[in-house]
Amino acid sequence: MVSYKLIYSYLLAFAFTTVGLVYLLKVPYQFAGTNNQDLVDLYYFTDYKRNIPLDILVVGVYLAISHAIIVYSQLQPIWAHLLIVISTTAFISSAFYWYFVSFSKSSNFFSRWFSRVGFRAVFYDMLFVGFTYFIFRHLYDKWV
Repeated sequence: MVSYKLIYSYLLAFAFTTVGLVYLLKVPYQFAGTNNQDLVDLYYFTDYKRNIPLDILVVGVYLAISHAIIVYSQLQPIWAHLLIVISTTAFISSAFYWYFVSFSKSSNFFSRWFSRVGFRAVFYDMLFVGFTYFIFRHLYDKWV
């Protein structure tokens, strides 16, 4: 059973990460490079009404898969949990990178994103999901 505390903590962590990393610090621009800033603008500004809910879902799935691995591993330290989250994200995002670069040459946003930004897109996902998890754990364990 999913608790309100869990959902509330996750949504707050996601919002904090998005506002902090994307809109204040503009981290995606650093990963995308100067030639690909139009993709960041398209994703986070032009099409944000569709992409933010998509991100909430995708990051939630990444964290759910990571949580299953954390439970199975029975590791206790927060740094081990964070390492599992980052590793899981790296694996899943790398698979998407490989798919979109190898097979899906289209006008799809993710095809263009992975083709133009390269593997730096995977590193961005690792940072974004890892930061979201770190904030989530703090909120879930201490604050809410």
